[in-house]
Amino acid sequence: MNNLSNILKIILVIFILNFSNLFSQWEQCNGPYAGNVQSLAIGGIYIFAGTDWNGVYLSTDNGNSWTQTPFNIGSVESLAINGTNIFAGTHGGVFLSTDNGNSWTQTSMINQSVESIAISGTNIFAGTKNKGVFLSTDNGNIWTQTVLNNQDVSSIVISGTNIFAGTREGVYLSTDNGNSWKQTGLNNQDVSSIAINGANIFAGTLQGVYLSTDNGNIWTRTQLKNQRVYSITINGTNIFASTLQGVHLSTDSGNSWEQTTLNNQLVLSVATSGTYIFAGTDGNSVFRAKISDLITNVDEQNNTESILNIYPNPIQNKTVISFQLEKPDFVSLQITNILGQVVGELITNKFMESGEHSFDFDASNLPAGMYFVSLSIGGEIIEVEKMIIE
Repeated sequence: MNNLSNILKIILVIFILNFSNLFSQWEQCNGPYAGNVQSLAIGGIYIFAGTDWNGVYLSTDNGNSWTQTPFNIGSVESLAINGTNIFAGTHGGVFLSTDNGNSWTQTSMINQSVESIAISGTNIFAGTKNKGVFLSTDNGNIWTQTVLNNQDVSSIVISGTNIFAGTREGVYLSTDNGNSWKQTGLNNQDVSSIAINGANIFAGTLQGVYLSTDNGNIWTRTQLKNQRVYSITINGTNIFASTLQGVHLSTDSGNSWEQTTLNNQLVLSVATSGTYIFAGTDGNSVFRAKISDLITNVDEQNNTESILNIYPNPIQNKTVISFQLEKPDFVSLQITNILGQVVGELITNKFMESGEHSFDFDASNLPAGMYFVSLSIGGEIIEVEKMIIE
């Protein structure tokens, strides 16, 4: 009974700390309340949000308030800013505003579903659904289809003379302004986003984030794996990736990732502006956080040695729970719900040798929600970790 009381106390502390961290780091903006926020673009004080079927919204006060622009219908898949020009990629082509969103006109790109836009100087590249990449050199008056003409292009990024296009068949590269394209070493992944930081190229896929350091010849999967990545943005040495489980952060070029406290939202888009990061969600408007707060939280997590690990977490049906024993001892491993009720006992006061131990846990018979895994060694609770079942 005393052991259960201690577990309840620890769970209460963890719950309070997580609840406090959630609202001290991320806050929900007052809008836009217009369905999914599929794209974000920021230029100076202007923050544009492309929504699902409700056009483009604008905030000029760091996300505190939002107004719907005259472009108020249609699904906006992508946004790009070039000086005073804002381009919006939609299911019906590309639209242009030259006055900070006060008025919009459709360019000659019509009857195409435009999923991505990238701009370099006078060159505007548009990635489309099924029709590949188009190029305009005159601010959208005329568009020409490039030879990459039969792909779904979800992302386009430009770095110097290199143009990278993310498709359902991996990443393609052009070094001659789109005149020719070649498939890179990442050729078997559905790529939804690309971001570049120096020599590092990050690709967000259905299976996590991949990294190339040699211009796309060789790719390795980072530690953010087995998750669909919708969007990647980079601020200095900080890499943010949006997933089904919120926003993840890497501060070491993708070698390690930590889930931020925005961990219960499907995040479709991310963008940074100065000291803030903004996250567009699936039906729950935009969230924002100070980047410094998120970095501090990650540093604190990295400095805390953990001997109990749960992966994957959040989980669908099954996960693996592992821990490290420094010396032989009696071990108990329990799973409790938020009421402190024991819903699973993997180990009960069993003598175990030193080293690493792992156990498969089947959660298919448990309802979705928050649970806690507690590790006891020598009759004393050593560590309690939160586990989310979806």
